[in-house]
Amino acid sequence: MMPAFSHPIFITKPMLPPLSQLSSGMERVYQSGNVTNMGPMHQELELELRAVLGGHNLVLYNNGTIALMAALQALDLPPGSEVITTPFSFAATTHSIKAVGLQPVFADIEPEHLTLDPVEVRKKITDRTRCILAVHVYGFPCRLDELAAIAAEHDLRLIYDAAHAFAATVGGRSIADFGDASVFSFHATKLFNTIEGGAVSTGSLERYDRLKNYRNFGIIDEDTVDSVGLNGKMSEVHALFGLLNLRTYQQELSRRRDVRAIYTEELSPVRQVHIPDYPACVGGSYQYFPIRIEQFRDVIYHELKRFNVFSRRYFYPLIADFKPYRHLAPLDSLPEARKAAQDVLCLPFYGDLADGTARSIAHLVRSIIDRHAR
Repeated sequence: MMPAFSHPIFITKPMLPPLSQLSSGMERVYQSGNVTNMGPMHQELELELRAVLGGHNLVLYNNGTIALMAALQALDLPPGSEVITTPFSFAATTHSIKAVGLQPVFADIEPEHLTLDPVEVRKKITDRTRCILAVHVYGFPCRLDELAAIAAEHDLRLIYDAAHAFAATVGGRSIADFGDASVFSFHATKLFNTIEGGAVSTGSLERYDRLKNYRNFGIIDEDTVDSVGLNGKMSEVHALFGLLNLRTYQQELSRRRDVRAIYTEELSPVRQVHIPDYPACVGGSYQYFPIRIEQFRDVIYHELKRFNVFSRRYFYPLIADFKPYRHLAPLDSLPEARKAAQDVLCLPFYGDLADGTARSIAHLVRSIIDRHAR
């Protein structure tokens, strides 16, 4: 077996702009004297992101969690309303529901792309249900038509957590073009990042106004506070990072396609490994490279660390098994989500990952499986 890598290979690596461009941009920030409160960099980034994500009404935030809270708040739902959501996501998805005074209800996921199962969503609808919050897990789009039909039939709002799906398309349409709102994260781990940041895209002008007010304490003008809000504004420095990264994210996307092709070539012949793939109509975001390994997932996870390779059991444990939410889902519920939590492993995946390194990681996975399958 090969020796350990001389330096750690982490699950991802942030896309950073050239230092010379950052320095030049910082001169503009200093010259303007404006470092926050929706300054020129912020306004420019909002405009450019609207173009990238399909021309919708888009509101920037200082992080994706605040953006999720804002999207839910903008729906103006009665306090305590039920929001059907997935247990197979990052904790922020469910935390955002609770943070704005709503009640999460977990529905199970479908087994191929691990997004909310519309059949299971229907089972969870009650007279208190007011919204569905679905997640495009790993950038695989949800079952959009089916969820939209359920929402229309029961007069529910439909929000998509698109943290993993920046610039994804379905049938040529932007992923931001579906539901009442789509929420993006621009955290450093994401394909496109502003170090910390997020955004909400919506087709509703009324919700657009609420979203803008929410990020600025509910302030309308110098003398008027119209609603309860918080400080969700993105700084000029973070907006600058975003503007510079927008110039190169497509190269990053292209490079990730190449890395995915290498992993797929090396691992698809392995009987114990299943690699979820994008449907033919989807333009992928290539946020993560997940594989499913039924028997040896944890063994591979721990043994890779010995070689300085840091994969991630993403998402494990389930949100439904976190202390604040255990009472919402018995251990014998959510079978598909619980199975996924036990067998999904995300391998290191980013544009700077060298071809040879990707092949070596795949070979390590194969050798570990071979050794333990005997």
